[in-house]
Amino acid sequence: MEIEDIDTGEGIVEGYTSDKMIIRKYLGKGNGRTGMVGAAQGYLLYVLDLVRFSKAWLEKNFAKGVHRDEGRP
Repeated sequence: MEIEDIDTGEGIVEGYTSDKMIIRKYLGKGNGRTGMVGAAQGYLLYVLDLVRFSKAWLEKNFAKGVHRDEGRP
């Protein structure tokens, strides 16, 4: 059995940690669900929809390597 570990701690765009922001924006649009799971906040994310949303968000905000909201490369 082979297991591969992918480090997602640094975000998916080099030098910019956008993962949490994308999920917050996804949930903010009324997508997915949030709720308590025991004593912890839980999130139900619809994977295919989240991938489409994330792809569109990244293409819009990182076109030509510049983040439009912050002017970062």
